[in-house]
Amino acid sequence: MKKLILLSSCIFACVCFANAQPPKNNNGNPNKPFKNGQFKQQPMQNCFTQNHPLLKKRMGMMAGLHLSADQIKQSKAINEDFHNQVAALQKNDKISLGEYKTKIAALQNDRKTKLEAMLTDAQKNTIAQRKQNAMVNAQVRSTARLERMKLTLGLSDDQVAKIKAHQTEMQTKMQAIHQNADLLPEQKREQLKSLMSQRGEFMKSVLTPEQLSKSDSLRKNFRGRWNMNNRPPVSK
Repeated sequence: MKKLILLSSCIFACVCFANAQPPKNNNGNPNKPFKNGQFKQQPMQNCFTQNHPLLKKRMGMMAGLHLSADQIKQSKAINEDFHNQVAALQKNDKISLGEYKTKIAALQNDRKTKLEAMLTDAQKNTIAQRKQNAMVNAQVRSTARLERMKLTLGLSDDQVAKIKAHQTEMQTKMQAIHQNADLLPEQKREQLKSLMSQRGEFMKSVLTPEQLSKSDSLRKNFRGRWNMNNRPPVSK
């Protein structure tokens, strides 16, 4: 029986290895992705649909807007022009770091403006609705998180009121950072990181030592959601 299992495993490995091998020379057929034994990269739009997760990440706000062929062509030209100008800036050793950051931010704003200009009204409305949905979802998650903290840590009404006011203040500051077109992505990350640090200090000033200890213990068990083991058993 062990020999049979081993033999089956070997056959399966051989089949996988054979399927992973690149095709042989396609004799110069330009319609095939391989030529003379070498891989010929195909255009991105031929490899994935606009709803593919990997392409969504690369397309950013353009993902899922069902861009036309002409819009895809325009966006490609806009992005290529942006990257060429960034590359030219990176080679320019006569400007200061501050000037470099200012020019990069200006190029990013220019690209955003050009990309938005090529969209239809319906596509712009879709983006606006996404932003509104994201804001609403963030508020819902914030409210649910506070309610969970109240039940889990036994927060008093005064603590709940203070944390709720702080959450509102934090959301306003975070939104201002995201919408600040003069900031580079790394600058936004640094400011958001600073806000998270401020939040941690605030929670230390509001919670009791016992609540802080329990909160830290729960956070260590957090893996994308509250640990299932901490939930009460389902009554039968």
